[in-house]
Amino acid sequence: MMKVKIEETGRVTMKAALQDFFKGYIDFSGRTTRAGFWWMVLLVAVVELILMAGMAISFSMISPFSKAPSVFTSIFFMAMIVVWLVAIIPMLALTARRLRDAGLSTAGIIIGWMIYVAAFSTIASYDSAVIMFIAILMWLIAFVLTLIPSNTLVTSSQHRLLTSIFRRK
Repeated sequence: MMKVKIEETGRVTMKAALQDFFKGYIDFSGRTTRAGFWWMVLLVAVVELILMAGMAISFSMISPFSKAPSVFTSIFFMAMIVVWLVAIIPMLALTARRLRDAGLSTAGIIIGWMIYVAAFSTIASYDSAVIMFIAILMWLIAFVLTLIPSNTLVTSSQHRLLTSIFRRK
């Protein structure tokens, strides 16, 4: 079986981004343009907001005499969970491809995610301002990296540390 390499080039439409999103469902290799990444972030956010609005409306229709949620609340809640479960792996893959397109190497992406997950998973346990700062800083760095143009961080250096974090030209 031939492995499909995910590579977007040129102007990316929402349709092309959606095809790339599902074609690369679990493909963490290749690259994704800014437009391809942000089209999918927008689409997933809009779907989740619609489902949240539906859930909020169904909450407001609950009788004050009944403590049980309505059928509609349960349907919207389950739909939100399904969308989240369907989107989580391809969003991680899409993010990895976008970070690679910006110029990070695979090792750089893994190191960044490890720091991010470690910081966020320890926030509740330690209630530390330093850990919270690191978690927010890692989120901001990842956010900025998704905004920068393709190949911004590639390096022509031969330094081992730099080439382990950034892609070579």
